[in-house]
Amino acid sequence: MRLLAAAARQPKTPHPLLAALHRHLSTTTSTSSPYDYDPTAQFLHPDHRRVLSLPASLRHDALLALARLLKTSPQCHLALHAVSPPPSSGSPSSTSLAARFAAASRLAASASALRPFAAILIAARLPAASPDLLSWSSSYGSTGGSARVRYAALRLALHAFLAAGMAAEALHVLARVRSSGNTPSLSALAALLRLLFRSGEVRAAWNMFEEMATRVPRPSLAIFNAMILGFCHRGMLRIGSGLLGVMEKKFGIIPDVVSYNILIKGHCVFGWSGDAFKLFEEMRSSGCEPTVVTYNILVDVLCHEGRMAEARRLFDEMAQALLG
Repeated sequence: MRLLAAAARQPKTPHPLLAALHRHLSTTTSTSSPYDYDPTAQFLHPDHRRVLSLPASLRHDALLALARLLKTSPQCHLALHAVSPPPSSGSPSSTSLAARFAAASRLAASASALRPFAAILIAARLPAASPDLLSWSSSYGSTGGSARVRYAALRLALHAFLAAGMAAEALHVLARVRSSGNTPSLSALAALLRLLFRSGEVRAAWNMFEEMATRVPRPSLAIFNAMILGFCHRGMLRIGSGLLGVMEKKFGIIPDVVSYNILIKGHCVFGWSGDAFKLFEEMRSSGCEPTVVTYNILVDVLCHEGRMAEARRLFDEMAQALLG
């Protein structure tokens, strides 16, 4: 925090973000968290702030990276001004969309912590700028640029479409990433799987999963959990349960407490509490210890079914297991 405070003491005309950082630091209380402040808010129209935000777990690193760059890099100042919206809706910006995309790409390249930050700034211009972003991401760096620069453009476009909830466009960019010989990140693939399931594109999600099974990156625990969650949300509990065996036998991945909690919750939601308790026993016999989340799910369903004595016994068991 001392670094942020030093960065905020910029003389003369500090960047608006630094001024906001100074206000944030000066009003922070002992109960406040550095994750409460979202740096993207300084660069988004109020309408966009309601639907776009930097995940809380990423804010601290993004703030530190921005503070460092704003103190040491004039290029960072220029890039931030290029991607910022015009002062008012009545004063259109003279900066072209391609220049804005390129500026965001430079921001993302300056520090890995700023990649999600840059993607959100671009996502705020979607879907209106979707054709421009697709065109720019396929041509940026094609004349004289390195393969790394071209991949960075595709990666920025992919994460921007994911942040904007545009599954079809994200799939299109993913195909370009693959065809260029690059390997997409597991975090991007997990986010795309979640988006596809939310959009009802179950077949597309399954096709993407099958593709991962035969090429890099191979499915990880996070990928399997995203698949299990997606199938449970769509009511396809048998398929979700079947993935537990697939992940362990075919890929050597051991299901964790999140895997079981998703399935237990899914079975309770759809009225299959008996199967939920079978999963609970399977979970414990496999050596995976239930958490308070697991017990809460099961106690809740017992109460809803009027099985109060069983709910009390399970609650007492939880207290004994978790509190000793």
